[in-house]
Amino acid sequence: MTQGREPQSNQVPAPDIVSPRPGGDLKDGVGRGLGPALAMLWSGALRNHHAVAISRSVHWFVPIGLVVGLGWMGAYRLAWRLFGDPDVTQVRLLPALAVLWLEMGVTGRALISGFWSCFARPEADAAPDGTARPAQDRSAISAAVWTTGPLMVVTFLVLIVSLPERIGWYAASDDWRAWFNPIYPIATYRPLLLAPLWGRWGVLLGSGIGSPSNRADELFRGVSRAARPLPVMGWMALLVLLGALYANRESHVEGALATGLLVLLITYLFAARLALRRGGQDRAGALACGFVAECVFLALYRWLCV
Repeated sequence: MTQGREPQSNQVPAPDIVSPRPGGDLKDGVGRGLGPALAMLWSGALRNHHAVAISRSVHWFVPIGLVVGLGWMGAYRLAWRLFGDPDVTQVRLLPALAVLWLEMGVTGRALISGFWSCFARPEADAAPDGTARPAQDRSAISAAVWTTGPLMVVTFLVLIVSLPERIGWYAASDDWRAWFNPIYPIATYRPLLLAPLWGRWGVLLGSGIGSPSNRADELFRGVSRAARPLPVMGWMALLVLLGALYANRESHVEGALATGLLVLLITYLFAARLALRRGGQDRAGALACGFVAECVFLALYRWLCV
């Protein structure tokens, strides 16, 4: 009697997310968490990342923002040396343009594209209940696309241009506080360092607001599950503390604390309204939250911390 074949399941495991190997949590979760974070922030494709790595990727968003902030500082400083002389020309537009080009072309292209696509995608033609919007509503949305996007970019540029050029206070070499001088960049560069940190934190906050929509990919769904209140608020507390330490030397500690709370409030309201309007959250919406957080921080810093 011939033994029949064992029945095989027709279900094929999803190739996008791979289950972690036994004993590989540390390597796949912490070390390889950088890969999913980069894919999320640069609109990359999912490349067989382990589920644990995706869940740990939320811890890389803000450190990536630190690298981006250092890039902003370097671009601004280089352009200032090439095109501006603080004692003669006071040319501030070209250094600001250098930061804008870097953000739009490399470091924040996905954030700006996400903000744009949230209004330009065909989903905007559908109401939250799935029915078609009236023609007048679609025309209003189209007008918002072509006005809001450029307005946000121009606002970003104006905020960078408006940052005052000053050195700030530093302890004398014989003062014990001079040991901490290396961690304090020049006062002009401090918002350039902090804004990308808040922007990538905004992506993390936006990922955890609302349920993933039907358009959300597997990478965003994994990040959304991992963006729980504890890591989000933990990174926010660290950013507020860093801003307060920088503002302490300029006697603007209260302004730094208010800036952090207002960035949280405005970004949260934007993310909630976006998720409600688009029938859930996706990667474009989370990236749009990051761009909004950057611009809101720069505006509030210019208002409350200068």
